[in-house]
Order: sequence, then structure tokens, then C-alpha cells
Amino acid sequence: MATCASRRETLPSIGITHIIEHPSLVDLLLKLSQEMHSEEYILLLIDIHDYCNSDACHRAEKASFIYETYISPTSPMDVGASQQTIRNIERRMCEEKVEPGADIFLDLECEVIRCTEDILTKFKLQHGATCVEIINQQIVFN
Repeated sequence: MATCASRRETLPSIGITHIIEHPSLVDLLLKLSQEMHSEEYILLLIDIHDYCNSDACHRAEKASFIYETYISPTSPMDVGASQQTIRNIERRMCEEKVEPGADIFLDLECEVIRCTEDILTKFKLQHGATCVEIINQQIVFN
């Protein structure tokens, strides 16, 4: 009988970033996260990924969107960030109003990734072969 540890060793070593970069995998991950009532975590990771890959001139607007959607006391999709992380983001948003740094959401991203470990493990168990196939296809075509 396989143990949890041995099953994890056979999972593909695919991180959330690999998945987010492939729209068909994102759709599968969002469907699973909806079933697990954790869609806001995946949506936040997608938005942070988009933020980090955006031009500096668009970051202030995207940072405000992320803050208002996931972090603020009135956010519609509260992800339960730690108070320290929230304070650090708020401080940096005030200090870096014109061009927030690409790493402003790094601590939040780390907290959310820890919260999504179960989702990602289940996703890999259900769709690991598909992930590897899609990612390998992109490598061949590039």
C-alpha cells in the first residue's frame, strides 16, 4: 500500500507558476479550487503573477486592485493574510505609490502558496500527466 510520502514522490515537480502560465491548466486548477471552496487563493496567485509580469507603469493600478480585492477589510475575497503582511503591503503601497516594487506581494504570495498545498497536491494527482504533456509541448515548440 502506498503511503502519502511515497505518493508525493511520484508527483510531477510542477509549481503553481508553471500552471498559471498555461491557460488550459489554469482552467482545470480553478475548477478544482472551486470544488474545494478555495478559488480566491488561486485567483490571487494569478493576479500576483500578472502584477509581477506587468510594466512598472501599470503596477500601481494592479496593486490597488489586488489590495481592494483580496486584502482590504472590505475585500470581497479575503484570503486571510497575516496582520504583519497586510501592514507591510499597506506601508509599501503608501511609500511606493507611483511604482510599487515587483516584490510587494512576495510575503502574501508565500502565505497563499502554503494555503494551497492541498489543492496543488490534488491537482497534480488528478492532472499531473496532462501538466507534463502541456508543458513539454510548449518546450518543444519554443
